[in-house]
Amino acid sequence: MPKDVEWQLTQDFFRKASTNTRPLMLGAVLFALAAYFQQATPSGILIWLAVQFLLGIVLHLLTRQYRSPKINNQQLLRFIFARIIIGVLIAAMFGCSLFLLPEEGMSSGAPIFIFMLMMIAIITVFRYAMLPMFSNVFLISLVSPQLLFFVLYPSSLHLTFLVLVPTSIILVVHLGNVLSQANRETISLNAKLKHEIEEHVKTKKSLEVIAMQDPLTHLGNRRQFDNALQVELQRFKRYERSFSIFYVDLDNFKPVNDMYGHDVGDLLLTDLAQRLKTSMRVTDTVARIGGDEFAIIAPGIAEQTDIDNMIKKLESAITEPFQLDTVHLEINASIGWANCPQDGLDKEALLKVADIRMYKVKNNR
Repeated sequence: MPKDVEWQLTQDFFRKASTNTRPLMLGAVLFALAAYFQQATPSGILIWLAVQFLLGIVLHLLTRQYRSPKINNQQLLRFIFARIIIGVLIAAMFGCSLFLLPEEGMSSGAPIFIFMLMMIAIITVFRYAMLPMFSNVFLISLVSPQLLFFVLYPSSLHLTFLVLVPTSIILVVHLGNVLSQANRETISLNAKLKHEIEEHVKTKKSLEVIAMQDPLTHLGNRRQFDNALQVELQRFKRYERSFSIFYVDLDNFKPVNDMYGHDVGDLLLTDLAQRLKTSMRVTDTVARIGGDEFAIIAPGIAEQTDIDNMIKKLESAITEPFQLDTVHLEINASIGWANCPQDGLDKEALLKVADIRMYKVKNNR
């Protein structure tokens, strides 16, 4: 059994066991009433009831500690051990309830108490089937006082119970083991399905990242750029927040590849991508949309002075010399731009204007 399944079973057990205060109190009161109607001594009933209520208070305090958000795994195991001890004491006290009966009322009262005790046994097995250790220890603690009672007060009826009770408990334990196995298989299956779903989600997220990311520079690709542009257009329509886009096309990048090889060219693109990303704001989108082409979306950039400053910042990042292993390079780039709403209100119009301005700069070099 995998450890995570065992741990889930343990947590399920304690989650259910921590809600037993009221049923315990109610069961104790019912047993006390049954003993009272069977002419049991009031002092014995009160002592027995007081012990059960004391155990109920301890259980309640334990429950409050379990629900604390600061509880760790080691503390949880301690609480479970304490809960098992309390369960043993509760079961033993219920089993000892037979001793409350007066001798003259044993024949009529014993069957009633045996029936009630068997109900407790069955409820325990059904409720705590996920942890057979607890239910089996509980049943032993419940039955042992009954067997002692039958031995100390022998009669034909009690001898019959001496056979029937252990037989019934064996059947109940077998039922509990069957339920426990079914419970474990269900949790194991749920854990397996949960793991598969988590793996599916991870794979889906990885594929989404791959679909939106340039594998070389780890910037966004054209698809991500187009999506981000659509988002900004929607924001403009809703909030009328202007933005600008910038096209960056490296000048004479092909000779770099021809002279130094594609490895150096890739290093140049990677370093440039990092420069562009660090020089832009967190709210800006930087993407590689072609072999030596980059694009930026800058929300809130609307005034011509802001656009000029953005172009200067880009040129400063691009023209700073690159040291790529043993190769020293200096490059230039042509930068075009477009503003929404000044140059258009849709994707095609903005891209066309930015492309025209970029080629105008390139042709004037």
